[in-house]
Amino acid sequence: MSSISAGLLQAARPTINRAKKQPRVAVIDDFKVRRVDINRTGDKDLPHGNAVVPVLKSEAATASLQPLIQVFTNDERVKVLTDFIPEQVDKILEECAKKGDFDAVNISAGLHKSISFLSRKTGIEDLSPDNLNKNKERIREYLLESNIDKVAKTILSLEKITDKGIKVYVAAGNKGPEYVNLFSFAKGVISVGATDANGKLLSSSACNDMLKYMVGEYSVGQEKNSSGEYQYFLTDPSGEKVRLAKPFGEHLSPYHKPKEGPPADSAKIKGTSFAAPARLAYELSR
Repeated sequence: MSSISAGLLQAARPTINRAKKQPRVAVIDDFKVRRVDINRTGDKDLPHGNAVVPVLKSEAATASLQPLIQVFTNDERVKVLTDFIPEQVDKILEECAKKGDFDAVNISAGLHKSISFLSRKTGIEDLSPDNLNKNKERIREYLLESNIDKVAKTILSLEKITDKGIKVYVAAGNKGPEYVNLFSFAKGVISVGATDANGKLLSSSACNDMLKYMVGEYSVGQEKNSSGEYQYFLTDPSGEKVRLAKPFGEHLSPYHKPKEGPPADSAKIKGTSFAAPARLAYELSR
């Protein structure tokens, strides 16, 4: 059995212990541009971060955690999600200087290239999902030198956090097993792939020997409260329903509110974007 297969078998949500302290978590994400169709109506209702934060909260609640979550977003500027990570890292470091270090940082974003692309560019002829970790430092050096899509600045920025001993969780990517998030090559970063409840890899998830894995699939539902207002909830793969605040994500502007009414029966959010915060919550509870 390969190391990747062994890791997948351990990816289903395990028993979680009660945390001893209230952790501080930073989330770098986009809370401005609607990217997620939460009701499967064809309309994009939610900014990406407004789906990531509820997953972190629900998994933290399952783990008997009540983390202090601080979001770091792109202010009012519309930019590609990965473009504003370095400046948000600087803000995180400023907060660390003022209030002490965060326990963890979640970044459900990435720049993705195929393993065959990296093989050609680095000259590592036998590069594969099973030996990326062995070649991690060599690939990192290539990325810093070539600066593909300005990724060097982001890698060095992430290492400012990991050098402080703060855990950084990134989504491994949803382009399939042959692709890798270039941010995964930053020193100390924890890159997370997504599985279903049985530890089976989601077909869209990255899969390589650098990754940890976690459940990354949630059903989305709505129900009316006593005031007749719709409230959202997530149902995790074990069937546990986790109540969420209204609106869906505390940073959701009123004009971004999803359309009222029940979502499609098959409405789900799934992918490594949600496996990463789930893994973060699990590891904080250990």
